[in-house]
Amino acid sequence: MQLKGGRCGLKAWISPDRRALLAALVFLASCGEEERPVASEIKGKQPVIADATRPPQKPVQARAPYSAAAGEGAAGAVKAYYALIGARNFGDAYRLREPANGAASEAEFAANYERYAEHRATVGSPSGVVEAGDWLYVEVPVQMYGRMKSGAPFGSAGTLTLRRRKAEPNAPWRIYTSR
Repeated sequence: MQLKGGRCGLKAWISPDRRALLAALVFLASCGEEERPVASEIKGKQPVIADATRPPQKPVQARAPYSAAAGEGAAGAVKAYYALIGARNFGDAYRLREPANGAASEAEFAANYERYAEHRATVGSPSGVVEAGDWLYVEVPVQMYGRMKSGAPFGSAGTLTLRRRKAEPNAPWRIYTSR
């Protein structure tokens, strides 16, 4: 098979720059191998040979994935949160948030929403449940929109992260962070 100017093979369709890059990548990929000790460095240690017919001494505990309903529960909490804000029930909305150091007080939280005449939200599909330490986390996308008291429309989008303690599967999801 002949290509450009009668040349054949890989050199015909791979430019010199790409060949150099490919060679560098192959070289770098081979550099990461771990150096193994030689027999004289082991000094009397017996090699461990795995026996495929016997199970390991400590069985590996497979974690059951959390159900999609767990993420939907978090999305339901976000829907309730924005429904309360839309109904101007700021105290109950505030209590759905995770208490945090430096967070706004309930009065400051309510004052922040006083400038809105209408506040609505569209809640997206939640992420899967993520386990970290003693907590379970879910991210829920949100699009907020409405009208300011001045009559100007507003809109923004972001993500709320909710969490609850892993040891308390019936505990409510709380809004942990927003971005």
